[in-house]
Amino acid sequence: MKNLLVMGFLASTLFAVSAGLSLWLQSSKSNETNLEQKEKDKEATKKLVVDFIFDRLRGYCLDKGFVPGGFALWTVPVVILLIFLVRGTAGFLADLALARITHDGLLAMR
Repeated sequence: MKNLLVMGFLASTLFAVSAGLSLWLQSSKSNETNLEQKEKDKEATKKLVVDFIFDRLRGYCLDKGFVPGGFALWTVPVVILLIFLVRGTAGFLADLALARITHDGLLAMR
């Protein structure tokens, strides 16, 4: 009788642990999907903002650029080049900072 109670207790404990582990694994998967969904939402937001800005700039250039007394037309390619220069520099600095953080983290773990 005592062995039967111990085996029942052990079985119920194992069942509780496996159920808790299963729930924990399912919640981590849902967190991953939530993170993926958040990343997708961020990308979609960035795309919408960039599209909106470029549409406004294009409209401004078409409305004000081809009329007498408008802005100098040579500034359009200069501004585009500056935008790409700033974006490239920011991307490079972000990669550099991420590499430095990773390097420092690995050094600390060693």
